[in-house]
Amino acid sequence: MQSLFPPVMHSLLPRTNQLQCLLRVSQVTISCLSFLAIALAVALISAVIFVVCFVITPMVFPTFSLGALIHYLLVAWIAPNIVFNYIMSLSVAPGSPVEGLMKEQSGHGEDDTDVTVGGWSRYCKVCCKAKPPRAHHCHMCGVCILKMDHHCPWINSCVGHHNQRYFLLFLFYLWVGTLYVSTVLFLCNIGLIGSVRGIFATPSLMFTFVLCVAIFVAMSVFVGWNAHLCLTNQTTVEWHGNRMKAKEAKANGEIYWNEYNLGRRRNLQQIFGPFRQWWQILIPSFGQLDSNGHAFPTMMEMRSTV
Repeated sequence: MQSLFPPVMHSLLPRTNQLQCLLRVSQVTISCLSFLAIALAVALISAVIFVVCFVITPMVFPTFSLGALIHYLLVAWIAPNIVFNYIMSLSVAPGSPVEGLMKEQSGHGEDDTDVTVGGWSRYCKVCCKAKPPRAHHCHMCGVCILKMDHHCPWINSCVGHHNQRYFLLFLFYLWVGTLYVSTVLFLCNIGLIGSVRGIFATPSLMFTFVLCVAIFVAMSVFVGWNAHLCLTNQTTVEWHGNRMKAKEAKANGEIYWNEYNLGRRRNLQQIFGPFRQWWQILIPSFGQLDSNGHAFPTMMEMRSTV
């Protein structure tokens, strides 16, 4: 019986199957490592909160005072926000394109760079579906992700449109929390607060201090980087593309503008919701975002409505 595939296809099929198997193995491996990473994160966060509440607090603030009241309020503010935002980062899906919300297409291209005016031309060759603006396919998740930023092993999912605010707030509160615990332990060790000096001789407190300092340094980089992306309305994926486009524009004597950069306030409102005061960003929220993740206003669209 004559083969249905041309000779060239026969040589490509085994290679395609090998790549698919390799991808599948990598997906399973990363998923297993992600579960370990989540378990490690939960264990470390729980351990630090336990040490702060049941070891550091009685040692540094044995009696009620103004300093103790401030400490209790800070712990009651920081710790629940760390836990809440991490749970929400784990439980809220980043979002995938929904057929019913898609615009009527006028055609589609073969890759992410082909754009057809009048409809969604971006097409995912893996999902065999149209992709809305700012969506990208994640090979670890196996689907397209709305406003994909990156795949994070610490939550075993992508950071995307619907869970980005929780992930960012988790990083922020983890940064604040580790800074506060490190500062309290250091000041207590040198005798500026509390009644016990040389607390670093206690292994659990020394371990807590080193862990918090290490996490604080790492979070300083992540928080600073993500703050830049948020204020300029870019994802990590888009930052790489915008950087290349800016270089090309500069070489041609032009200036490149990120079309989604609507100004700091509007950029943050797309992530954290329609807040009125800046401090409302830090409040835990289940509120809906203005965008459904399938369409985002651009700079030119905002100017045309003014």
